[in-house]
Amino acid sequence: MTLVAANSDLLGACSGDRHAMPRISVVIPLEYHRGLATACIRGWVQEQDYPRHQYRVLIGVPADFDRNELEEIRSLLADRDLLLEFDQAHDMMLIEKVACQAGSGLLLFSESHCIPEPGALSYLVGIADANPDWDAFSAPTHGLTDNLLSRIECDIYSNDIRGKLQSHDWLRVLDQCFVIRRTAYDAVGGFRGEFGHFAEWLFAATMKMLGLKLGVAERAVVSHGYIGEYDDLEAFTVDFSYGQIKYLHRHSGEAAAMLFPKIPELEAALAQSPQERNRLMSYPAMDSWKTLGLALRKILHGETAGPLRSYLSWVAKSRDMSHPDLRKQLESAVKEASGVRRRLEKAIDREDAAMAHHRFVEWFACLVRKGRYTYLVESEQEVSWQANARIDDFPQGGAGKPLEVPHVHTSSVRMTRREPSRVRSIGLFRASNSCCLCMRASVSAWYLNGRPSGRSILPKYWLFG
Repeated sequence: MTLVAANSDLLGACSGDRHAMPRISVVIPLEYHRGLATACIRGWVQEQDYPRHQYRVLIGVPADFDRNELEEIRSLLADRDLLLEFDQAHDMMLIEKVACQAGSGLLLFSESHCIPEPGALSYLVGIADANPDWDAFSAPTHGLTDNLLSRIECDIYSNDIRGKLQSHDWLRVLDQCFVIRRTAYDAVGGFRGEFGHFAEWLFAATMKMLGLKLGVAERAVVSHGYIGEYDDLEAFTVDFSYGQIKYLHRHSGEAAAMLFPKIPELEAALAQSPQERNRLMSYPAMDSWKTLGLALRKILHGETAGPLRSYLSWVAKSRDMSHPDLRKQLESAVKEASGVRRRLEKAIDREDAAMAHHRFVEWFACLVRKGRYTYLVESEQEVSWQANARIDDFPQGGAGKPLEVPHVHTSSVRMTRREPSRVRSIGLFRASNSCCLCMRASVSAWYLNGRPSGRSILPKYWLFG
């Protein structure tokens, strides 16, 4: 992290000096700025009617941000403002880091493609003062559009946001304009940027589970920019659905997870039949233990190592085995999304608003599916472990986690024709629940596949029976 701007007032704020601490801190990430970053920062830094000494602006900068524009933004800042550079490129990761530096009693989160009205801070602080029982609140936003796709995007998202703010009992965290008291933010634990844009919904769910009160301001004092770019829309939607399934897969035991509906794609990946789960195991099934014993007995009686080599080859394949349908489903989702996007582009080119609106909704659903299967394919080994963990007869690490085992080096296990009497001891371990049974077999062979060889007969991995 690089600290770009600071002064004595900032040091006083961070040290807890009440006289130096600003009333509110504005947190802005410069990722997904959509060409509005400079206008956004200028609106918060220079155009507010709220007393300047009562607030400061904290900006999170990704590593790949344009350096010339960054210098222009830096020139707008006051001494007490902060400009922080991070290696993270995601805006939710940026605000997670930047918020840790805020020393005020109120935090205001917005986006770098949002332009505030001159009276935005005065209005928002007034709402906080008028509702001391509110731990946090969101405010609606106006839409900024400049083409048909952006107008359709604005219409769909604005209606969804408006419906949630007005009628939903907890899903009302809108990071376009979100104000929270520092004590409540710390109680929630901050935004969890690892889950991408889904962190916004997760924050709201955590507030609900903690019993924190989330209000809604009536007036819109911030304008949200919709630029109508296909790649930008796709990146956001896939990121959100990827983060959602990632959270529900890895943290399904958390209280907040209970507030979200189950994801069909994830449930299908985990709810394999017993026969299918056995086939997808990343270690040999119990029946293969007998196969290994038979192979060792044949070798001890002077036969070639073919049976054992075949067994080890099967082990290697089974360790790398994944759900065969997941990749096909992802390919289907990608293909379907590409096809719907082309039809959307044609509708936009014809300026057919009704058809474009329909295609946009259809495309959105395809992108959600794409994001989910992208995660499942990237995490298929972990998904396989969790599916297999439901079978009590096999090793488990608890809570659907893979069993942690040490690495075994077997490069010293060699059998060559020059040393017919040399005996090597091979440790074979089988883990089942909390028990570990060890069988040591002394293996001696004259030939490997019928000819001399100095190669190891064991690869460098554990053998599980």
